[in-house]
Amino acid sequence: MPDGDSMNWKVRGKRSRIVLSLVRSGADPRLVGQEAARMLVSQANEKNWKPVIRRIAGLMPEGIRALRSTEGFGSHSEKIDQICEGIQAAIDGCSDGSAGWMLPASRRAICALDDAPITPDSGQVRQELMSSLAAGLLDQRVLQPVRQDLAREAGRDRSEQFAYEHEMIDSTRSEGARLVGTFFNAPPDSAVRTPVRTVPVKITDLDRLSEPLTVLGGLL
Repeated sequence: MPDGDSMNWKVRGKRSRIVLSLVRSGADPRLVGQEAARMLVSQANEKNWKPVIRRIAGLMPEGIRALRSTEGFGSHSEKIDQICEGIQAAIDGCSDGSAGWMLPASRRAICALDDAPITPDSGQVRQELMSSLAAGLLDQRVLQPVRQDLAREAGRDRSEQFAYEHEMIDSTRSEGARLVGTFFNAPPDSAVRTPVRTVPVKITDLDRLSEPLTVLGGLL
């Protein structure tokens, strides 16, 4: 099997192969971030993750307030673990087991909110959570499975690959924050609305899609 096809079999979930094609093309990190957010929306609708994400967001504000008032490294770590136990219970409510990746992403959000200069309100908690979830899904479903393949194919050394990924992650976090409205302001049982593109997609950005068309058929 050609290497291009091999990489496409490694990534998972709706729109993951579109995101991979952009990464392989060295596309503008802003465009990758935009499509990564759309990937989160597509998979959230397919797997019914919206109720899980809303439950996680509901647990976090009180936990963050308690965490920020906790002194001592050991007690601090224990409080984070307690918050994560509640989040794990919410994740376990996803019947198909597809939401496990949300726990490390949520933990990163908790640590970021704990380090914030002022106690975050519920809106800021939601923004940080969605930022972390969008970046976490990109890393877990696209970058982790093919990281070494990508660096080898692009001819990048470790520092160059890290710099490109850092830009992608930052962009994805920004796009994830824009999803707060559609996840939390719309009715709980409504589908998550796909965000409007702010960075135009040029046909050249999708050149790598010409390689795996036989793999893609009907799966995106």
